[in-house]
Amino acid sequence: EKNSLQQEKDSIAANLQQVSHQFKLLEEERRGLEKERNGLLEESKDFRLQFQKASEDHITKVEIMAEQLTVYKSDFEKERARREKFLEENEMLKLEKNSLQQEKDSIAARLQQNGQ
Repeated sequence: EKNSLQQEKDSIAANLQQVSHQFKLLEEERRGLEKERNGLLEESKDFRLQFQKASEDHITKVEIMAEQLTVYKSDFEKERARREKFLEENEMLKLEKNSLQQEKDSIAARLQQNGQ
């Protein structure tokens, strides 16, 4: 019976040692996973910061482009108005030229009549 108790005690001790070893392995694995998790959290944080910075940069670029577009549109409208004014002035000059040409022709015709 004493021998049987010793065997049971040894068996329990062996099981305890095996469980203790498995616990240590699980503890090491847990620490490794925790370290990996922390690394992933840092990467995620870095990625979020990079994404936020890229988004802010993109928004800034879009705002600048919108301002440039407003300036270009204003410049385009000014140029259009300048061209329209130029075309109107050109048309007026053509009319004035035609009028002067008619007057010249009329004077030439009268001089020719008076000269005969």
